[in-house]
Amino acid sequence: SRGYKAGVWNGFWAATEGDHSSTEPEYINSYEAGFKSMLLDSTLQLNAAVYLYDYTDMQLFADLPDGRYTIFNAGEAEVLGGEVEINWLLTENFELRGGLGYAKSEISAEVGLLSYSNAQAANTPELTYNLMGRYFWEVNSNVQAFAQAEYIYQDDVYFSLDNLQAISQDSYGLVNLRAGFDIDINGSWWSVSAWVKNATDEEYFTEILTSGSAGVNSGQIGSPRMFGLTIKNEF
Repeated sequence: SRGYKAGVWNGFWAATEGDHSSTEPEYINSYEAGFKSMLLDSTLQLNAAVYLYDYTDMQLFADLPDGRYTIFNAGEAEVLGGEVEINWLLTENFELRGGLGYAKSEISAEVGLLSYSNAQAANTPELTYNLMGRYFWEVNSNVQAFAQAEYIYQDDVYFSLDNLQAISQDSYGLVNLRAGFDIDINGSWWSVSAWVKNATDEEYFTEILTSGSAGVNSGQIGSPRMFGLTIKNEF
């Protein structure tokens, strides 16, 4: 398939009247192949895909040496990757779900005095995966209990095309826990669950911005350990 993204204009960081940046349209040729399958007497669902995204004039964002930010078009940009998903009912009471993603990105571009060669795309980790195990059992004809644990992993990631260590986040993993009940009340399903997100209280950044003129970095910290209770109704 082929995609198109219109050119954009940006004057948010303008220092003087008429000072702005703009881009030409962006085009992408996308190639993808994959399969979806049901195996082991339909207890295992396995899906997989590989893809190639070939960009022409990819629209990008950069921090200039004078501290201003700009948008511009890349010279060359390519993303090659793949994904695998599983949903496996191992027993009548235990389900395993997981996903694996790989993305290799290479960007070459020039803007002002800055030059990027085979740079890794910002906010694009090469490897990600997640795994969730869920155990469930029937309490009575109207109530089902469940308990689940989830692990989510993200590889090293850069937050700018400079691919600088100071503007990056090392790989990390998050543990999420949840337990509760699914309840049938007069034909209406209710779910009540207690949960813990980021159970190990992992510290990580979800974004880091740098200012060349000020010589400082600012970052957005990921959510700390959180506890909660969720009540849902399906009707």
